[in-house]
Amino acid sequence: MIEIAWARRKSDGRIVGVDQVPNGLACECECTGCGRPVVAAQGDVNQHHFRHYADDSGSSCGGGQETALHKLAKTIVMEAASIQLPDGIREILSAELEPTLEDVRPDVLIHTPNGGKVAIEIAVEHRTGDVKIGRLAAMGLPAVEIDISVYRGVIMSSTELAEAVLSTAARRWLRPRKEREKPPGLPKPKNWIRHHQDEAPVDWAAIDARLLKPEPEPARVETPAPAIAFMHYCHCGRWGAFGYDVDLVHGKTGRWYCTEHRRELMNRIVVP
Repeated sequence: MIEIAWARRKSDGRIVGVDQVPNGLACECECTGCGRPVVAAQGDVNQHHFRHYADDSGSSCGGGQETALHKLAKTIVMEAASIQLPDGIREILSAELEPTLEDVRPDVLIHTPNGGKVAIEIAVEHRTGDVKIGRLAAMGLPAVEIDISVYRGVIMSSTELAEAVLSTAARRWLRPRKEREKPPGLPKPKNWIRHHQDEAPVDWAAIDARLLKPEPEPARVETPAPAIAFMHYCHCGRWGAFGYDVDLVHGKTGRWYCTEHRRELMNRIVVP
């Protein structure tokens, strides 16, 4: 049977975690992928999760978890009092869900003190596209992308997800790619002889003598550039030896875990 992390509560249509509803069919929830009823499995042995009710058909429905995770993350930001941005914690005075701003719609637009506005993008399956980044930049609107793709297929509580979205998940400022500027070259003269006719004549004999007996070049002393070590730690403060979703070439530091918390993470991953 497919274990599902998030489901839709029928009473209000909200995406909820298994820890937010009663056990069994009393949860009154449905699958966000196929709409069938799900059961809240809150036993004492396995990790709590949702599963399709009476699933004996061999359905391959994955529960629509990417969409559910994206919607729930937006709801978490909408209801939060503050959020960690790349430059520090910002208080949230109010928030708008997918507002239409000229020709672009950010996932969430938060209003911070002193009239500041920040667009929040949630990355689950896809990163924010260059077109959208360019339009937000053209408006002069700061934008932050929160990457929670590492939590796809992970059974976790709503409290743990809220902590990831608001604080610990990878996040970055969204800035448009700078156009590669080609350094200007010297204009090629139309007539080389006329262009250089006023210069001193070339001493070809001296050049030949230097080529036949080249002067020794001074020894080159290269000073290696100081290396800046990338320090990575687990959220508990210990050294993080296990990294996920890391791409340092493109500035993506990912998430790091110590041995103990990596084991806890692996125990929560759903193996299909």
